[in-house]
Amino acid sequence: MERFKPSFKEFMEASHVVSLFLRSMRTEGYFGKSPQLKSDLSLQFDYIRQHESLIDFVEKCNKMNKNRDKSSKKN
Repeated sequence: MERFKPSFKEFMEASHVVSLFLRSMRTEGYFGKSPQLKSDLSLQFDYIRQHESLIDFVEKCNKMNKNRDKSSKKN
């Protein structure tokens, strides 16, 4: 079975949706549930930070791949 390999653009679009969802959960609650406890909020902030670091990592990899492709075309 072949693995799904999203493009950078597809990844960034999906990441934007995940980011909006994580941020919408904060104090208003989500899916009709009541607002979260303080401990839940700190866990949520950890998820947001991890998500942002994943996006940074993917952006760096994408830039490195573009630079590598440019240098290989010159040779």
